[in-house]
Amino acid sequence: MFSNQVEALLTIIALSIFADKRVFSSEISTFVDSAKEIQAHAASDLPVTEAKLLMWFEMNRERLSDKIRLGPVGFKHWFESVIGELRHYPDKDFIMTMLDRIAHADGEFHVSERALSVLVRSGFQNQTELA
Repeated sequence: MFSNQVEALLTIIALSIFADKRVFSSEISTFVDSAKEIQAHAASDLPVTEAKLLMWFEMNRERLSDKIRLGPVGFKHWFESVIGELRHYPDKDFIMTMLDRIAHADGEFHVSERALSVLVRSGFQNQTELA
């Protein structure tokens, strides 16, 4: 549907919805309502609209949920491949802002959401060190 980089961007952002193993409509709404911001920060041939984000979420919901349930080694391997797609993405602060916004959408910042934030930031820092 989208380029590899946009798919990776959406995947990382959407992981925040699944991090605490509970999916709230407020988190999905925050993700979908962010279409204009994502469009402004993503180099995509396809327009990033609310309808497309909702469709993307529904098409990837099971896959993301399955990835969250992988063991530590399997998740780390998959996660590193997704983060790798974002090595040239210029605005990593935007991704962190989106993770934070979705994590707080249900009124709670769960320890798993904090851990995801640390993991993403660490992945970005490792990319910088390797460059």
